[in-house]
Amino acid sequence: MREFRTASSLTRLSGSGAVALQDWKAGSLSAQQALEAVRADLLDSYGARLNEALGELGRAQTQNYRATAAEQTALVRGYFQLLAPQYAEQRGEEALAATERLLAGLPQTLPELSADLETFRAAPLSDREVRARTSQAVRFAELVAVEYARGSRTAAARSL
Repeated sequence: MREFRTASSLTRLSGSGAVALQDWKAGSLSAQQALEAVRADLLDSYGARLNEALGELGRAQTQNYRATAAEQTALVRGYFQLLAPQYAEQRGEEALAATERLLAGLPQTLPELSADLETFRAAPLSDREVRARTSQAVRFAELVAVEYARGSRTAAARSL
């Protein structure tokens, strides 16, 4: 169900759709829960493909590869159309219309479109992912005081 893609700090590595289907088959998960997990995986895959196409479009423009740029422009538009309902749900119809205008202006509007889509995530976070991110944020917040104290001691020692 999942396809290979280059990993990044934002890559979802769970494969939760495949696990959900196994759990549904075993009877430990409802059909609705399994469907939601599969849908999230699919949206995440489309989102990753959209981001990859945006990156490839930028590289093609930089290298003046017009045919590749045209291909990537079509891919960006197609993947976004698959994700447009989630975009409208999260950001509203006016934002969707503005983004669609940027898409129509590609490849010239690539910087603006990339900035617009940078924070868009079509696939909802699972409860487990929300808990993990919250836990990570708390850990980092706790480390701020430790690192600040360490830096203050070091700066004070250097000033002596």
